[in-house]
Amino acid sequence: MSICMILVPAALPAIAAIAAGTAKISANAAAGAAENAVCYESHFTDKELLTLALKKNGFQLIENDDHITVSLGESLVLFHRNEAGAFNIYMDSQLQKEQITAFLENLCSSYTAVLQERLYQRVLSRARENGMKLEQEIIHDDNSIELVLKVEE
Repeated sequence: MSICMILVPAALPAIAAIAAGTAKISANAAAGAAENAVCYESHFTDKELLTLALKKNGFQLIENDDHITVSLGESLVLFHRNEAGAFNIYMDSQLQKEQITAFLENLCSSYTAVLQERLYQRVLSRARENGMKLEQEIIHDDNSIELVLKVEE
């Protein structure tokens, strides 16, 4: 008997500011954020996945307990964990909208890919633990992964 499973790289809810085209200037900006920083709310909650996604995009990171800083051109981008556990993204208000949009879209795409890879590894690991063997793997054009697992008897 076989089981077929498809892992779809569903886009995370995009950073609200991309869709709305707006952002808010935080009155109580995170420590280390520039005075003229604009705050973009994200759905990134896993610091390890976020750091992997940033590194995948070639950024050098400065990490502290509750925040991450990277350079974007001449500006700094600060990721600071909010009270809900997600990371707010503080960016210089002088950055061009196209540069901000490209940065955020690439980051969302990379975070989703890293998340999918972690899920893929977890599914294969748990399948082996439960007596299943990978019989076939197909990567589709949309980057979804189709796994066919054989149930060992």
